[in-house]
Amino acid sequence: MKSVVKITVFLLFLVFSQTIRGNWEKQEAKTLAWLYDVFFLNENKGWISGSNGEFIHTEDGGKTWIRD
Repeated sequence: MKSVVKITVFLLFLVFSQTIRGNWEKQEAKTLAWLYDVFFLNENKGWISGSNGEFIHTEDGGKTWIRD
């Protein structure tokens, strides 16, 4: 019984590890702030927060970033 649970957990791990893999590309943010966190509402609209209250946002999936 324990081996069935282990195999199930392993297979679930394989499935979910493939779904959380993202295709990240380095982008120019034109800021000297340390960038700490990123949040996307959908595939196009997102925000990044950084040091000293820096916020930048995108409305084209990260192709361009605009300082707020």
